[in-house]
Amino acid sequence: MKFKKFIPIFIFVSLFFTGCNPDKFAFLTSLFSKKPAPVQQPAEENKNEIQQPAQLPVEAVVEEPEIEIDPLEEEYQRSIINLDNRDEVTRSEFSKDKAAVLSDISDLSNIMETKDYNSWLKFIDPQSIKYYSNPSNLRKAQNKLPNKRIQLKSLSDYFNYVFIPSRQRSQVDEIRYISKNSIKAVHVKPDGSIVVYYYFTKVDGQWLVHLPELE
Repeated sequence: MKFKKFIPIFIFVSLFFTGCNPDKFAFLTSLFSKKPAPVQQPAEENKNEIQQPAQLPVEAVVEEPEIEIDPLEEEYQRSIINLDNRDEVTRSEFSKDKAAVLSDISDLSNIMETKDYNSWLKFIDPQSIKYYSNPSNLRKAQNKLPNKRIQLKSLSDYFNYVFIPSRQRSQVDEIRYISKNSIKAVHVKPDGSIVVYYYFTKVDGQWLVHLPELE
């Protein structure tokens, strides 16, 4: 630029009027030779730095109290599951009926051990006694026996060759209502399935064994 050519002249004139002072000379020289200060660039962020996600507040986990289920209530519900009207058997009636049926089964176990036929008759309902006293029905029962050499000629034979072998080693855990006055006494397997060992029917307020009729 043309202006730069006049710089020495300007300096000479200034020194002439102010006196040749080195400090003033240096000061005047620096005014024209000083470079503009570099513009400082903002520091570049580290591109490799992994941005951490903001930490959200962790909600406190509240553990719900465990609900204890009464095993007796569960058994009661299983016992009435097949009833059309489940309200017809109360929990109190269920407890009394189960106790009465298990008591009869315990007595029958002793009767089977001694093969006391006359005592056995006291636990059988009248309808079953009549049915299996019929020779025709005894033959039906006989035909179902695995041992074809056994002949059933009387109700006593039925007691010895059918009733005792099929129930002597039975284990009854629970009852199932067929109706308010009819019950199955069952053994519950680990998988939840059941084995029916006895049928009971209520006659004049007493639970008696009912022997299922044959087709």
